[in-house]
Amino acid sequence: MKAVIFTRVSSKDQEDGHSLNAQLKRLQEHCKRHNFDIVKEFEVSESSTIGDRKKFHEMIKFVQTESRKSKTTIALVVDSVDRLQRSFKECSLIDDLRKDKILEIHFYKEGFALNDKSSSSDIMRWDFGILGAKMYVATISDNVKRGNLYALNNGEYPGKPPIGYEKLILPNGKKTFIHDKTRAYLVKKIFELYASGIYSLADLQKKCKEWNLTSNKSIKGNPITKNVIDDIIKDPFYYGEMYIKKHDKKYPHKYDPIISRSLFEQCKNITRGRSEQGKKQGIQTGVVDYIFRSLITCAVTGKKVSPYTARNRHKQKYIYLATWDPNDPKREHKISIPEIDILNQIRDVFKSMKVPEELLADITKHLQRSNEIEKEIHKIEMEKLNTLALEIDAEENILIKMSMKGRITDEKFDKNSKELEERRVKVNMDKERYQKADKVFKNTTITAFQLLSQAYELFECSKTDQKRRLINFVFSNLKLNGEKLEYTLRKPFDLLVNLEECPSWRTDRDLNPGYRFLSV
Repeated sequence: MKAVIFTRVSSKDQEDGHSLNAQLKRLQEHCKRHNFDIVKEFEVSESSTIGDRKKFHEMIKFVQTESRKSKTTIALVVDSVDRLQRSFKECSLIDDLRKDKILEIHFYKEGFALNDKSSSSDIMRWDFGILGAKMYVATISDNVKRGNLYALNNGEYPGKPPIGYEKLILPNGKKTFIHDKTRAYLVKKIFELYASGIYSLADLQKKCKEWNLTSNKSIKGNPITKNVIDDIIKDPFYYGEMYIKKHDKKYPHKYDPIISRSLFEQCKNITRGRSEQGKKQGIQTGVVDYIFRSLITCAVTGKKVSPYTARNRHKQKYIYLATWDPNDPKREHKISIPEIDILNQIRDVFKSMKVPEELLADITKHLQRSNEIEKEIHKIEMEKLNTLALEIDAEENILIKMSMKGRITDEKFDKNSKELEERRVKVNMDKERYQKADKVFKNTTITAFQLLSQAYELFECSKTDQKRRLINFVFSNLKLNGEKLEYTLRKPFDLLVNLEECPSWRTDRDLNPGYRFLSV
């Protein structure tokens, strides 16, 4: 059989290391043992979740062409499921090629292959391998966000410098913001003139035009508009705090302020005095944590369905979901659906998720194997980080000895020592990210297994916030169409509904190894 080898890494660090070579060597030996004739080797450095994956589709096109020429099935040999894909978006393409006998996928680490005669349990192993990889990627993404939060708490601004500042790259490669000497004093002038109470935003716009103050340093830049001036006046960055809209929070930054806090407050008072409303409207936050809060949209309008609590004539409290009547094309009337009715529809789905013991045993083995693979990856990355930590310690010892012998100045020692400490902080942060990612992956694996074996029982005994997480874990695109709940089940849970009721599970499964749950 002809074979195509596909190896992939997702970062420059891996590309410079031995990951590609190690994968290639293992897969070449695998092909040799199975007497495969290797016709092409693809070594790819690309993300499996971002972009259009040009190299991946180049490989698929080659496989299709080669299969058509030779009129045979091509073996696609990969190191593991997550080396081929970390999301479900390519599943349909790969599965069609498998069913059409164009390719046969060999997963080296997982120890199984997929072809047009593959059993349902093998298809499930593939699905769960993708699920685990997807959740791991999501966890790493979450940890990157935590890293960004650390930078914010350390006073580092993640965006572009505002007008009046410019970016400076330090010798150690880090960036900082400094005053733009040609524009910072003009920004300060805007605050001072506005604080006087004499100048309007339109007046300041004319001033900016006189000063040739544009949106960037180029004279040909966009003119400063009233809206931009209003943003400047309301931006706390200029006195020393950065407002992050996503967190709805201010963080002190480490850059030199252009104005004082008192000048900013004076401008704030002027704005308040000129406001027609005077006082800001408060935002009310509900004290009840509803199960379906922000989880369901109205099938008629596409807007979020609002849960609320009301009393009946007997003074008893009930929770309702407010949505639009699908039978009212003019959208003049809302209807209220009891939460319990929708909750019962969710319960029915969880009740129907029963997996035959034979398949559950297969899935259990796969989940255990997936855990071992991720554990191996986690171990390799942690070893790299531990090595970096030891190198930093060794460099620090050398630096201390040089200082004690008077070979470097105190200024040089302080600078190098600070750089080493920054590197140590980064290494420790990366170690913490991988440790948390490993923990979340294990928890995800356990949750997936529990949902497979006892979905309804797990849901029923959960608290409100846990129910919300379980619903979001299994369902997507929840919509309320009158009293009917419409939804899509996430993979691979879409394959599990009413599985035990399928009479062909035990009979057709043996007769037809290519049978897949999705066709039920």
